[in-house]
Amino acid sequence: MSNKDFFSSKFAYAVLLSLGISSLVTWNSLLSSADFILAIFPDPNVIFVAGLIYNVVNVTVAMIITKIYSKLNIVMCINFAYLGFIISLAGIPVIHIIDLDPELEYTIFKYGIIVIMGLSGSFMLSCTFGFAASLSDSLTGSVMTGQGIVGLATGALRVITKILLPDDDIDLSAYIFFLVAAVLTLFAWVLFVKFSKCPEVKAKLAVQKGESLLLAEENIETDVVVKESFVGVWICSLGVTLCFIVTLGLFPGVIDGFPIPDGLDVTADWYIVWLTMSFMIFDFIGRTFAPMMKLSYGFVQTVGLLRVLFFPLLLACRDSEAFSSVWIHFISSSIFALTNGITSTRLMMTVPTFVEHEKNKITAGTISSLCLNAGLFTGVLVALLFRT
Repeated sequence: MSNKDFFSSKFAYAVLLSLGISSLVTWNSLLSSADFILAIFPDPNVIFVAGLIYNVVNVTVAMIITKIYSKLNIVMCINFAYLGFIISLAGIPVIHIIDLDPELEYTIFKYGIIVIMGLSGSFMLSCTFGFAASLSDSLTGSVMTGQGIVGLATGALRVITKILLPDDDIDLSAYIFFLVAAVLTLFAWVLFVKFSKCPEVKAKLAVQKGESLLLAEENIETDVVVKESFVGVWICSLGVTLCFIVTLGLFPGVIDGFPIPDGLDVTADWYIVWLTMSFMIFDFIGRTFAPMMKLSYGFVQTVGLLRVLFFPLLLACRDSEAFSSVWIHFISSSIFALTNGITSTRLMMTVPTFVEHEKNKITAGTISSLCLNAGLFTGVLVALLFRT
């Protein structure tokens, strides 16, 4: 099998898909278990605080990685990220089971587990998009689809664990939820290790490393390479940033604040779970079908700009009685999620196509990842403006 055939094979697609799933497994697990997190920690703003810490760490590390990417061992970095994912997923139930002082447990959660999540997520995102872009432009779409799947999977897993276990046993359902997430992450890790040992992957990484060494021998600064790549991709990358500013500015904070419409017989925690699940489903649909859609670059950027209009719409759903309807809540949040999936995936797939030189595709991938992280971080800050 030729290298081109290998990197377009179902095995390569499955591995990059699993990397996309893994890159957001901890973050989406946190969002999907919001009912459990809110129940065990004393701070009603715990999800916001966790998101802020996560994204500060994520963006800071991503900036450093972008600078030194050519010097990193990509396989080792991804393995490190997987280890961090499993530790953090297992850590949330463990620190609760051992019955620590509530304040100490909250401190460990914020500055231990969430920091590990952000650090691991940054390594995984930065290295995965650079790695995917260097192999094939289409594999970036696989990563984005994987990120849609993880949202859907964690949301479905949380719904299942809540249905199968009694409502008054929220601890047990959450323990099972995090255990299953950790086991599935371990399976994805094993799949990646097998992939990284394939001769085709080793050869590709060796060629890339050789190019990096050549640049060093010619005294070409890494910063120059980064700036050169950014010239070709900055507009597209800023589109990615805007997409996630809008998304994180409104989800989960504003959407989780939607009031239960009159006459609807459902508890507040279940309404949050169903709204979150709805978002995950349509985000997944958008990410999955985006690579197959024939959409012009200009159209996608226009949709990204128009998504700013979701700010007044979703805020009205939260604050105005005129918009307090199940149909309005779910239709508006579903379209919001669908456009997030389509826009983010198409733009991330387009970024590597703006550079002509093969060595710059890796850098373009890391830059798009940095802009994605910057969008997540800025979105969390924007969400501060709409806290109630």
